[in-house]
Amino acid sequence: MKKIAILVASSGMNLKLANKLAEVASDMEVETQIIDLVDLNFPLYSTAEEKIGIPDQAINLANTMKAARAMIVVVPEDNGSGPPVFINAIAW
Repeated sequence: MKKIAILVASSGMNLKLANKLAEVASDMEVETQIIDLVDLNFPLYSTAEEKIGIPDQAINLANTMKAARAMIVVVPEDNGSGPPVFINAIAW
């Protein structure tokens, strides 16, 4: 079965949208995994933090993304970019 990772970078309407996307995909017999970046609680990225080591949640996220056939990113616009939780996850 195909698997799609759905990354969500905020709660509220974006999480509702992610759940609806997962429902539609399920109707099409496509497996999904919703990943709430807020819940992962990454430390703020810095080179000093990186020297301490890459957090387990960053390694797990990278492995999940590699295993997925596709990704859907549900991110609100924030000053012409994504919210800090999304940018921080990308940095890790």
